[in-house]
Amino acid sequence: MDPSEEIMVDEDGILLSPHGEESDNEMAGFEPASPIPDNVESIIALRRRDLKREEKWWHMLQEWEVDSPPPSKMKSRARKGVPKCLRGQVWPRLALNTGGSPRPTRYSSLVMQDTPFEDQIRKDIGRTFPRHVWFKHLDGKDGAGQAALLRVLRAFAVMDPDVGYTQGMGFVTGQFLLHMSEENAFLLLVQLSERYGMADMWRAGFPRLMEDMWVFEKLLHDMDPELAVHLRAAGMEPALYCVEWFMTLFSAVLPTKCVCRVWDMLFCEGCDKAIFRTSLALLVNRRDELLTLNLDGLMQNMKKARMFRPILVDPDEFVAMILETPLRTAHVVETRELYAKLQPKPGMCPW
Repeated sequence: MDPSEEIMVDEDGILLSPHGEESDNEMAGFEPASPIPDNVESIIALRRRDLKREEKWWHMLQEWEVDSPPPSKMKSRARKGVPKCLRGQVWPRLALNTGGSPRPTRYSSLVMQDTPFEDQIRKDIGRTFPRHVWFKHLDGKDGAGQAALLRVLRAFAVMDPDVGYTQGMGFVTGQFLLHMSEENAFLLLVQLSERYGMADMWRAGFPRLMEDMWVFEKLLHDMDPELAVHLRAAGMEPALYCVEWFMTLFSAVLPTKCVCRVWDMLFCEGCDKAIFRTSLALLVNRRDELLTLNLDGLMQNMKKARMFRPILVDPDEFVAMILETPLRTAHVVETRELYAKLQPKPGMCPW
């Protein structure tokens, strides 16, 4: 790269001027910044709002004692969004409150050991956030983010060879690294795997992925039978689009700001509510268009979330849309129990 060439990035580090090559991530060029206010007064008002919100979060974190449940206001404030500057503290603390004892780990030791998954990790590194300046491969060298990502994924694979590594883990870990140190990103990855059930999403055979796709399609049918039947009749089964959604917790397909807002709720309320509710909200809010498409149109518009772009521009509106989507935890539990009872084969229709 020419040293004189400017690298333009947005506030989240996404390259605004790609350097020649095209990314295979169709959402790469869609990383909307926060809605731009019309005048200086509006900008000042928004910044004051953000500062006031950050101050409230600082006070709440200071009052949150170690080994105690989250403050009563945590859920409502997490839904409004954890300040970007505090996610590196808030996400790990919420994860620690999910119960159980953390596995003893020594990142500095694990990161130096070999794993049979390393070749595959190295192959996938360049495909993880290829348009983020920190992860960008420039001048024939790995970016600092790529090197950090390799170390964290290697350490995890050494610690838990049963889960090892699968490609979706790179996007999740990469997002962690944008908010916290390598060691903290590693520890949060361990907690996500062990305490939020993602180990069964990522391990060989993907047992949780199979279950979650069936459960999701059943929940969609319960909420919107016409849409669910149309997608199934067209041949658009969850395996054709939900794999990337669920295995990366949307980090490979949604804009960074939207992903972080979903994760604010995920770490506070659990994977099931956040992931199923977000998935249902995406489809139900574009149902009219979806009902007009055949399989080719559905494949083209859904797999990389292209058709959802109009509802992803403003993260606040996107979260409001998710929260307006009715889904009871009891309903998810009942549907999981039905899956356990029926033990359906992969791809079997849930109705």
